[in-house]
Amino acid sequence: MMIPCFRDKVIAQQARRKGIYERTTEEHQWVNSIDCKLHPFLYNQSFKPLSEHDLGLHQNDIVRLLSLPTTLQLAFGHINTLQEFKAYLLLSKFYIVEHDYDFQEKSLVSIDVGLQTIDINTVGKSLASLNDTQSLLQNEIVMTDPVRSESKSSRSSLQSKSGKEIVISELEDLKDANIPKVLAKCFLLLRDLVNITNIVSFRAKPLKTYCHKFCLVNSAMTKRLGTLTISIVFQGTFVGDDYACGKLSAHLKKETSGVGTSLPSLQVLNTTNNLGRLVIEYEPKTALEEGNYALFISAFSECTYTISISGKVMYEIEAHLVNELYSFVVQGKRTQELIWTLEKIMLDRRIYEKKVSLITELCIQTEHSKGEVEKKLEVEEFRMDHDDSVHYDSQINSLQVCSDRVEKKESKTLHEQILTHPKNRIWNKN
Repeated sequence: MMIPCFRDKVIAQQARRKGIYERTTEEHQWVNSIDCKLHPFLYNQSFKPLSEHDLGLHQNDIVRLLSLPTTLQLAFGHINTLQEFKAYLLLSKFYIVEHDYDFQEKSLVSIDVGLQTIDINTVGKSLASLNDTQSLLQNEIVMTDPVRSESKSSRSSLQSKSGKEIVISELEDLKDANIPKVLAKCFLLLRDLVNITNIVSFRAKPLKTYCHKFCLVNSAMTKRLGTLTISIVFQGTFVGDDYACGKLSAHLKKETSGVGTSLPSLQVLNTTNNLGRLVIEYEPKTALEEGNYALFISAFSECTYTISISGKVMYEIEAHLVNELYSFVVQGKRTQELIWTLEKIMLDRRIYEKKVSLITELCIQTEHSKGEVEKKLEVEEFRMDHDDSVHYDSQINSLQVCSDRVEKKESKTLHEQILTHPKNRIWNKN
């Protein structure tokens, strides 16, 4: 099988240079399951793929996945297993595939199912029932300005019959927007999806493409459709005792151009454990235009599917409400700033009270320690005074004893001197 033309993205080169302990789980799966099989010459001969990160695909399987269209909703019907689905997402993430692919398989038979007309004015609930202020303020504002054409929103402005539309994703963005003095129309875009129409249990034959057409019209310009979400839930059939999984692809067209994208996280393959699901989301730069839309569903096995079409509705509101909302947002921002300031003051107060409490407790402990020290000091002074008194009495007694001894000794000496005097000797003879 011929390998399609593809080249590396920057993250692919970075993943190759990383060490084994530096790579993420996706990088490990890409290196060990895909890149080492497509570019074996870029790896050392000692390189061995890690089995815990190997998706178990052969090189032919990877080449077949590379040949699929880069648009997920077109390639979805050609993906057979969860491992192939993961490998397809890795290929889209790390490689840039350069090939053209016609979404309508030439080998498939095209069947026109019919045309359904949808009046936007009958979709969703009336503006009069929107009494919940909180939910009202959580929605988007779409302003139609006949003069200005710039917008800071992710939705860029488009020229339409009624003028140029400015879309604000969050209500807080009103404070940064330049609200025009002359406002042609203003629309409130609700965040909740509302059901538009359903096509229940349509049975598809293998290798056939079914074209479901619907026309959007608007009998009253007070309401518009902001987004479109198409959810296709499908299942396979039983062949004897075996279950054959359903496989299909889908594509949405507006007039002659393809529109809509599919997020990988919303897609589910049909297996023996769960139903399949293919979701296409279309979010134009402004409101959806009226006209003909066509949903092409290509079946690659016999299956039964149900189509659910939903969207977000925009209601026209009075222009002066925008200025009121602007004032509300400004006041809300100021209130939030005051709340933050008050919280800071309360925090400072709590810190001050804690400090006072600690200082008070420290003072009490200091007074208690002071009392104990004073008691100890009095005891020591009393003991020292008692010791000094005892020592003084002892010294007095010692001195008295010494004095007595000295007096006795002196008296004895004097007596001896008297007896030994010459005159006393003669006296003693007589």
